[in-house]
Amino acid sequence: IGNTLNSFVKIYNAQTDVTPNNNQYTLKDMVRASLDPNNKEVDKTILSPAEVEQNPYLYYTIHFQNIGNDTAFDIAIKDTLDTNLDWSTFQPITASHKYSLEQTNNKYVLFDFKNIQLPDSTVNEKASHGFVFYKIKPKNTLVVGNSILNKASIVFDVNTPIVTNNAKTVVIQAHAGRDTIICSGQSIALAASGATSYIWNTGANTASITVSPATTASYVVTGTVNGISQNDTVVVSVKPLPLINIGNDRSICIGDSVTLTATTNGTSLLWNTGLSSNSIIVKPITTTNYSATATLNSCTNFDGISVAVKPLPNINFTKLLNGSEVQLIAPNGNTTYNWNFGDGSSTSTTQNPTHTYATNGKKYITLVSTLNGCTAQKTDSVTIAITAIKNNISFVDKIEVFPNPTDDFVTVQLKSKKAADFRALLITIDGKIIVSREYVNTTIINDEISLKNYSSGVYFLQIESENEQATYQLIKN
Repeated sequence: IGNTLNSFVKIYNAQTDVTPNNNQYTLKDMVRASLDPNNKEVDKTILSPAEVEQNPYLYYTIHFQNIGNDTAFDIAIKDTLDTNLDWSTFQPITASHKYSLEQTNNKYVLFDFKNIQLPDSTVNEKASHGFVFYKIKPKNTLVVGNSILNKASIVFDVNTPIVTNNAKTVVIQAHAGRDTIICSGQSIALAASGATSYIWNTGANTASITVSPATTASYVVTGTVNGISQNDTVVVSVKPLPLINIGNDRSICIGDSVTLTATTNGTSLLWNTGLSSNSIIVKPITTTNYSATATLNSCTNFDGISVAVKPLPNINFTKLLNGSEVQLIAPNGNTTYNWNFGDGSSTSTTQNPTHTYATNGKKYITLVSTLNGCTAQKTDSVTIAITAIKNNISFVDKIEVFPNPTDDFVTVQLKSKKAADFRALLITIDGKIIVSREYVNTTIINDEISLKNYSSGVYFLQIESENEQATYQLIKN
C-alpha cells in the first residue's frame, strides 16, 4: 500500500509525424487498499483455582481499524476459540457495526461485516475504528498451569488475513509459603507453588530455595505461567537472640543493696545467682559480675553487668528553660551521667545535654550519676508551653488559631485587607502534608480543621498567599 505503479506506452509510426513528442505516455498510479492495525484483549489475564471453580465469564474485545488509504467495504473476523474454553457458553454482546454471526462446530466463530464501508483513517480517523465484544466461560476443570490462548484473523476486503495477538488467560496462584520464624544461624527451605516456573528475589530460579537471613527478611517469588507472572511474599522472621537488657554497670556504696532488673521479651529468664525473676536484689561486698540469660523460641541470649562499691556522686543539676528547649547542667567530676527527659525519647549520657520537647505539659527529668562506683539519682520537673506563631503575610490584619494545644479540632480565623486566594496546609513535623485547603478570592477565613485522627505531637499550620506565608506550630494532645 502506498507504492506507485509506473505504466509506459509508446506508438511507433512509419509515416512522418508532425508532433512525435505525444506518441508516448507514462501512467503513475498509487496502490490503494484498506489496512488493519488489529488487537485482541481479554478482561482477565489471571484466574486463580478458586475463580475457575466459580466459572466466571471472560470478556473478549477484538479491535480493528482501517489505516489504509481507501475504504474497506467488507470485513470478516474469524475467531478460533481455545480448547480450554467452554464453547457452549459463547455469547456475543455488542459490536461497533452491524454484522452477521456464524458459529461452526462451536469452535469457529465468524463475525461478517458485509458492506461496512469503513473509511480509512486519513479520511475520518474516528470512524475508521471498529470492534466486536463477546463473552465465554473457561472450563471449570482447569488447573494451575493451564492457559487460554485466543487470537483472531481479520480480513479486509480481499487482503491477506491479519492475525491478532494472543489474548492470554492463565490459571496461576503463586504461593511462596507460610511466614515463619527462625533463630539466628538457622536455615530454612522455602518452597513455591502455584505456577510452572519461578524466580526469587535472591536470583534463584528453582521452586525451592534455602535461606539463612541474619535479620527478618521478605522473600518474593515470581511465578510464571505461559509468560504471565504473579508475585507472592513470604516473611522469615529472625530472632537471632531474645532481647535482654539488665542495664549498665552499677555502683553502690558499702553496705547498700541494688536491684537488678532484666528487660526481656523472652519466655524464661535465669540469673547466674540461680534466681528466675525479672528483678533481683544483690548486696555484694566486693565488685561482682551478674548476668541473666533469656530464652525465646529456643533462642538464648544473655546480658551482664558489674556491680562495684564506691562513694556517692554529686547530682545537684540545674536547668535553663527556653520555650520547648531545656539546657541541663550537672556538676563536674562524676564518672557517668544518665538523663531521662520524661517524654519517652532516648536517654542521654552527656554531662550537660540540651533537649527539645515536642509536646506541652509537665516533664520530669531524672539524672542518674555515678562516681567511684556509687550511684545517686535526682528528679526535677519543667513545664513546657509551646505557642510559636509567625505571620509574614503583609496584607493580613489578623490570624487566630485556637485552641492550641488541642485535643480534636483547631479553628482558623483570618481577616485580610484585600481579597486574595489562600491555601492552608497542615504539615507533620517530618514535612508531610496531611491536610490542604483552598480559599478563593476572599478577605475572611473562618474554618475548622480536624486533628482527631492524627497522633499526639507537633504539627505546623502554614497559610500561603501571593508568595507570602504565615506559620503556626500546633500541639495535638
